[in-house]
Formats: sequence, structure tokens, C-alpha cells
Amino acid sequence: MRGIKIEEYRPDVIIIDDIDDKSDSWETINKKIQTLTRDILPAGSTDCAVIGIQNLIHYNGVFTQIVNGKADFLKDRIISGPYPAIDDFEYDIENGKYVISRGKATWEGQSLAICQAQMNEWGIQAFIEEAQHLILKKTGRVYHKFINNGPHSKDLDYSQVEGYYHSHDFGAVNHVWGLWAKIGKTYYLIFEQKLPEGTTASRSEIINQKLKGKKVIAGYGGAKSEKQQRLDFMREGLQIRLPTTTDVDAQVDATNKILEDGEMVICSDCVGVIDNLSNCIRDDKEGISDKAQFHYADMCRYFAGGIKNQGWAR
Repeated sequence: MRGIKIEEYRPDVIIIDDIDDKSDSWETINKKIQTLTRDILPAGSTDCAVIGIQNLIHYNGVFTQIVNGKADFLKDRIISGPYPAIDDFEYDIENGKYVISRGKATWEGQSLAICQAQMNEWGIQAFIEEAQHLILKKTGRVYHKFINNGPHSKDLDYSQVEGYYHSHDFGAVNHVWGLWAKIGKTYYLIFEQKLPEGTTASRSEIINQKLKGKKVIAGYGGAKSEKQQRLDFMREGLQIRLPTTTDVDAQVDATNKILEDGEMVICSDCVGVIDNLSNCIRDDKEGISDKAQFHYADMCRYFAGGIKNQGWAR
């Protein structure tokens, strides 16, 4: 595809059809995105139209990232769907079979009777994924107490904020950070950002501008071994503390505890954290799968480890 043209003419329509697979690894997904953004899309003409067609079948697939806003390409896209086979879908089990108890079919080619037959033929999980386009969260989730995201950050009452916190996961390429607002006993994540590559000074300037004028209580981030990074940011006027709880599993437990108690709420526009908390799973050896990919989740566990006192939220 790269550089394809006929004489001086380049393609003016590119169709991306069914490129995700259920078994795709992180590496496979990233390779597809690289091919798409480096080779295929640049081959189009200046007025090229791009059409994408795909069921959502992978929790972090190319099209899932396009739909949930995580993708940093095709930014002027128009999303159509996904459209479930049944609106307001509910089901029961009667005499060992799945029965639709509520819902309305969205098109006549797949009636409720057909859907019910498919549920019993395919199995309920397959039906929910394939027909309802709901990608079920994998078993063995690390942050299993994260169930639903909260309101959009713009809908909070900021006059009730007692103070702001910030948390960080350091990285030369993947430094992410988040801003938290404490309202009552609840810590709301209201902003997330992957910082651009650059110096500690340039990154600190970006963060300090976001914190300007806010009552900042504390900032947390990094492992014990990342003392130098904390010192570097401190020299730039940004205080980042080592979390009180430093063990990874203890930080994960702390995160799950305050999620369960409703003391940690992730606003709906923080899509990176929502993706990470939803899809961070354990491998066969009970380690965290694809650990290097979950920087937003790490930023959250550092925060939870920072605000904990003897295992409980302050």
C-alpha cells in the first residue's frame, strides 16, 4: 500500500474492513496501528475519504480505540454505532434456556425470536459480544472493583472541592499523570494526560500550569527506585512524594478498597484510566499481563498508595 498510485493519482477512498481479531496481542494491535497510520492512510489523496467497518470484538482493538476516543488518528471521524441487536436488553433463564424478558429489536432482519435462538445456540457471552457489541471484561482483572466510571469532569461542583492532588507514573516516553479533586470523602480523577517527550523542566511547566491557582494538597508517584525522578521534579517546583504504601500488591489492594468504598471515582472523560482499570488482567502465573502497557493504572495505584494510612483511606 505504501506510496500506491496510478500515474499521478492517489486513492481517494480507503476502506478499513474487519482488521481486529479477538486474539490480538498488544504487539499485534500496535503493529496494525503503525501500518495503518504510516503506510495506508498517508497513501490517500488530499481529499481522501476513509470508511471503517468493524464489530467491536477486542477490548483494546483498533476500532475499540477509535470508538472510545483513545485513538490519536482519524480525529475528525464520524462514529456510527455500534448498534446492538436489542435495545434495553434483559434476559432470564427458564427451564435451562435463555429467554428475553425485555427489549426491542433494532432491525427486522434480527427479530427478538431470532435473537433468542442465537442466545441459546451461541451462548450468552458470545451473543452479548457479537450481537450486543459489549466487550466483556476479561476474568482475572487486577482492578476488579472498578465497575463503572463516574460523571463527566465538567459536571462536578468545584465549589465543594476541599483540595487537589496529583499522581504520576514516570517514563521517558510514557510519563502519564492525573489530577484529583477531593469532594467530601471522595477523590475524583478529573484530568489525565500523557506528557510529551521532553525535559523534566518542560514537563513540569505543563503540569504546573494545570495546577496554577488550585489548592494542591499533595502529589504522589513512582517506585522506591525512582527517587531521582522525584528529586528532578522537585527542583522544578513540583512536589512528588513517594507513596506511603510502596508494595505493588498493597497498592493494588488499596486501589480496589477505595474503589469499592466509593472513595475513588474516575470521571467518564478520563478514557485512558478507564481502559487500563477495565482491562489490566493477571497472566497464568498471577503476574500482571503486558505490565508495561498500563501506565494510567499505575498512576492510580500510586495515588491510592499515597493517600492510605495503615491500609485505610484518610
